[in-house]
Amino acid sequence: MLKIKYILLGLLGTFCLMLMWGFIEPYLIDKEEELAENPRLPAAWEGKRVALIADWQIGMWLNNTSTILPIRINCRPEVTLFTLRSSL
Repeated sequence: MLKIKYILLGLLGTFCLMLMWGFIEPYLIDKEEELAENPRLPAAWEGKRVALIADWQIGMWLNNTSTILPIRINCRPEVTLFTLRSSL
């Protein structure tokens, strides 16, 4: 009976940790700077910054659209692109 109790407590603890991570992880931002060249763009785009936000969770369950604001403030991109794929 004691073994079952410890197994159930372990499962409950694991569930609680997963639930807590679900409330924290959507607000974490990974920033990767890349240099890209596209000969099809006009010369006016030389040296411009583009922010690509690839996350399924923006605007979903917890409505964490506030995570976009630091990207817009800190990176100051001329264009912000949104995509649902995170592995480009």
